[in-house]
Order: sequence, then structure tokens, then C-alpha cells
Amino acid sequence: YSLRTELDNFLLKIRNASSHGDNSVVVNRDDLDRAIKLVETLMDLVFERIKAGFKKKSYLNQSTG
Repeated sequence: YSLRTELDNFLLKIRNASSHGDNSVVVNRDDLDRAIKLVETLMDLVFERIKAGFKKKSYLNQSTG
């Protein structure tokens, strides 16, 4: 299972087709469940990075310029 592949070949493919006017894209319940699982996984990764940065106080070492 590759998050990048799942993101690129599934979620972004559907998103890009829809946003460019392709109305032939059909999203069924399984697709929706798959997208929800992917977004939940990605948000877990974001949370872990934020938590790690907080614990290491790495935000104190970053310049704002």
C-alpha cells in the first residue's frame, strides 16, 4: 500500500477529472470509503508531524523570513 500511489492515482485523478469538467466520473460508495480512509491516514500523518515538531520544539528553530 503506497500513500503516494493512492493519492495520485485515485484521489487526485478523480478530483482533477471532476474539476476539469469530466462528468463521466462516477463515484460509488466503495470509492467514497476509500477516499475517506486515505484522508484519515493523511491527517494522522500530519498530526504525527505536528506532534513530533512540538516535542522537539523544532518550531523555535525556524526563521520566518
